[in-house]
Amino acid sequence: MRWRHLGVNKAAMADPPSPAYSEPDPPNAAEAAALLNEAWRDPDWGLLLWLTMITGSRRGEVSALRWHHIEFEREVVWLDRSSAQPKSGLKEKETKQRQRRKISLDPETLALLKAHRDIWAERCASIGLELSPDAFVFSPAPDGSKPYAPRSLTQRYRRMAQKIGLRSTRLHSLRHYSATPARGRRC
Repeated sequence: MRWRHLGVNKAAMADPPSPAYSEPDPPNAAEAAALLNEAWRDPDWGLLLWLTMITGSRRGEVSALRWHHIEFEREVVWLDRSSAQPKSGLKEKETKQRQRRKISLDPETLALLKAHRDIWAERCASIGLELSPDAFVFSPAPDGSKPYAPRSLTQRYRRMAQKIGLRSTRLHSLRHYSATPARGRRC
């Protein structure tokens, strides 16, 4: 091609093989306990990982979770949005499967979320604002006006997983924790 002896580049016409897909490797019960014990040193981070584990949400979905997505009276959370991080910056979009999922929440998780909401309401009040129903549940902004970048959640999880010596350091594997058979796991 470079010397112009060929009219067509056959290599450019080839289709690359499909990428190899890895099996999810969720933490076992001991690893999950160590993970949550470490994560709860920061209650916001602990709750984020807890929700990921029990809802099976993707990192973008938990990042895009807003207060109006949680129906405390009906004891459900709606997952219908996702945060994405294209080169142009952070944006909100539909979920990967373009489906709206309703997930039931247990009373303990609801109590954690209510306490988390109360803390956020106090944070907003301390800067002279009211907590908006459109505010993000997990946010680096003091008023909850912007979500965490999904990449930052992955990086933070990887650092923590390496620190405590987990087999898998992928945040994605954590979302498969609740879907695995209860191999002696107790709640």
